Amino acid sequence: MEWKQQNRTYQILKAAEEGGYGVLAAIAYNIESILGLIRAAEAKRSPLILQHKITTEAEPGRIEGGEDGIADTADLEGALTTPEQVEDFIATGIDFLAPAFGNVHGDYGPRGPVLEYDRLAKIRETIAGRVRLVVHGTNDWSEEVTKKCVVGGCVKVNVNKLVLLDYLNHLKVNAPSKSITVLMEEGTKEIQTLTEWAMDVCGSTGKA
Repeated sequence: MEWKQQNRTYQILKAAEEGGYGVLAAIAYNIESILGLIRAAEAKRSPLILQHKITTEAEPGRIEGGEDGIADTADLEGALTTPEQVEDFIATGIDFLAPAFGNVHGDYGPRGPVLEYDRLAKIRETIAGRVRLVVHGTNDWSEEVTKKCVVGGCVKVNVNKLVLLDYLNHLKVNAPSKSITVLMEEGTKEIQTLTEWAMDVCGSTGKA
């Protein structure tokens, strides 16, 4: 596959797999998000992924919960990924696989995440390096949970609220009283700070 030698996302995740660390894949909703993410990557000398075409990612099974921008999905029952599904999806030619092993889209509630790490290990064994592992549903995750998933082979760590929480709280508190320029600059800093923390947790700091 000659194109894989030129695709940055593929090469970034290949290096992460070989190096045993994870790389953040973030969603940028506005200019504050873009600037905060990029400044964090520069400050930490860390690779960072902002999704943009080319490579194909699949989510076998169904990760429970609702996703931003998609209505009426939160009540659908989750279905955990099986080794058989992994083989079926790999056969379609996907590049990255995001298994369901107890992770959910959206918030986890009082109980927090209850992940089946043994299922993740079996999935990793099944893919045998043919595709890269991705983890979805990282809202409310602790440093320990994130690190366990990276150690378990997840080289692409999709994040949303995990790096935006302080920014969102900043908007709620300060939007009525601060100018838009100050609000944006301070908000950018909030995103940068949390993103730098997440890069440290994933082990990607200094890997760019």
